Amino acid sequence: AGLAVMVEVTSFTLMALFIARQGTTSAAAHQIAANMAAVLYMVPLSLAIATSARVSYWLGAQQPQRARQVVLIGFSLAALVGIALASILLIAKYSISQIYTDNASVAAVAGTALVWVAAYHAADAVQTLCVFVLRCYRVTLGPLLIYCALLWGAGLGGGYVLAYHGVGPWRDQAATPAPFWAANGAALAVTAALLIWLLARTLARAQRSPAS
Repeated sequence: AGLAVMVEVTSFTLMALFIARQGTTSAAAHQIAANMAAVLYMVPLSLAIATSARVSYWLGAQQPQRARQVVLIGFSLAALVGIALASILLIAKYSISQIYTDNASVAAVAGTALVWVAAYHAADAVQTLCVFVLRCYRVTLGPLLIYCALLWGAGLGGGYVLAYHGVGPWRDQAATPAPFWAANGAALAVTAALLIWLLARTLARAQRSPAS
């Protein structure tokens, strides 16, 4: 579980090192995008902590059905809040970027990056809830492997390739942090889908074997 947290956090923070070579405008825009992502993350993180606490309580009380109900409630809240916050960010992206800076170039680049941050957050909200709940069921190795392959591999690696080499019809875009956020958002969306599948499988198994 600790290693999974390390992979998740470093996949987010290491983007700054790869983006630094793009210059001050791109680095500043990335800092705005990263700050917004971190602030928005506090909402699903809080829901995930609260949900995992209640799930653990009911599992400890040998009432897996109530634990399952809490999981579904927590998942629904996280998904709804994630979509709502992502929508607000998508609509107000340029207004938000202008709150951070009065530099028109930085605000414009940041506004473009915030489009991908919105998609990133929607997936992040769901996967955060899933991974916290999975820990309640002692499922930790699967999320770690998923994180390593997708967040480090497809996210960071894909962002680097997209930004500095280009892929297919998309030529290199070495003047904006958007490729890194796009790759990380796509990787996180796949991560969320896999963790949802893993959580559904875990809940089904727990329902068949309540004693475990």
